[in-house]
Amino acid sequence: MGYPFGSTIYDYPIPDSGSLAALKLFALATGNAGAAFNFYYLIGFPIDAVAAYAIFRCLQISRPLSTAGAFAFAILPFHFLRLYHLFYTWYFPAPCFIWFSLRIFSGELDFFHIGQRVGRTLIAIASLTALTCFGVYYACFGVIAIVTAGAARCLQTRSVRAAWTPIVAAAVVTLGVGLNVAPSIGYRVAAGVNQEAIQRSPAESEIEGLKIVQLLLPRRTHRFEPFAALTSSYSSAFPLVNENSTASLGVLGSAGFLSLLAAFLAPGFSTRRQQQFYALAIITLGLLLFCTIGGFSCLFSLLISPLIRSWNRVSVFIAFTSICAALVLIDSWLRRRRNGVVGAAVISAALVAIAIWDQTVPACDGCNDANSSEFRNDEDFVSKIEELLPPGSGVLSASVSSIPRTGRNRNEALHLWRLHCGAYAAL
Repeated sequence: MGYPFGSTIYDYPIPDSGSLAALKLFALATGNAGAAFNFYYLIGFPIDAVAAYAIFRCLQISRPLSTAGAFAFAILPFHFLRLYHLFYTWYFPAPCFIWFSLRIFSGELDFFHIGQRVGRTLIAIASLTALTCFGVYYACFGVIAIVTAGAARCLQTRSVRAAWTPIVAAAVVTLGVGLNVAPSIGYRVAAGVNQEAIQRSPAESEIEGLKIVQLLLPRRTHRFEPFAALTSSYSSAFPLVNENSTASLGVLGSAGFLSLLAAFLAPGFSTRRQQQFYALAIITLGLLLFCTIGGFSCLFSLLISPLIRSWNRVSVFIAFTSICAALVLIDSWLRRRRNGVVGAAVISAALVAIAIWDQTVPACDGCNDANSSEFRNDEDFVSKIEELLPPGSGVLSASVSSIPRTGRNRNEALHLWRLHCGAYAAL
């Protein structure tokens, strides 16, 4: 990339320093780009699961149910269908941001409370800053969740003072993103704006926004043929179906999502567990109103920046709140029964089985064989080039796919391509 001058991405700000550092460490440890890629992807499953499990336990959900919920969260269809967006498969920031939002809603996290320990405050600020190193989208959704929880807290307590903590938390996240993209900002100030890079239109936020129906629809390649046919029919008949088709919550998540929407019809919430459920509903509603097609994201794109456009990626946040809501309901029901421990184990095993059936597909052995064969072919080809050329040699890689298939333009493009190859060979 960028041979012989090296590769720089100043014109394309990527606030993913955490993911980039992890991928670099895996590359150094394995000495192989393919192995590093695979390891990064595979380790994302336990990382996402551990984060979800930890938050479920913080909400006092039983261990068996927390394990089942974490497993379902880690194998969301999003995780498999987003392989081409590798960094988004590490979506563990979603549970963490939701946890901060829940603590703000309950008043447990208050930076300005007299009894608040300085050490806990610094840990919270450091944690929020660290979470910003794993993608601007997840940081953005985290801010929405935090602000929504803070606004609900202000209305509930009828106190403006309650707004200060979410404001500070949102500012910390925003500053963290700014630190991640500081090199790009500095380069833009020094060299000017590159008009050829990252052209985005505010209309794209409408095109790639969240669609509620896609949260409830099963994945398109579902094991159950009628489910797969239903999603295929929708995808072929309705407009604006793109990467947002990866937003499926699964059976467990869909049940929890519908229960969260129904929460607004409930007469009141008095117990701590009911307050947690109501907070999850408020946060989910805030994310929906902002990120859905025709939501407040359109105003964000018009008034602030069109660079954030794929608002459908909020689905992992909604998946966590939905799964959490389902677990809260199940756990509350089991606690009222005498055989709660046995019941939790049985139900958890059933949830794991349902998640595997509903959210995954059978392995495609033929696909794996084809991918392996293609990878080995490329590996052998490059190895032969390395054997033939002296150290430090450069090889021009021209994209044949950009050449038109027919017509006069094809002949001109081929002629230019040959000229470039000939000139490079002469050098």
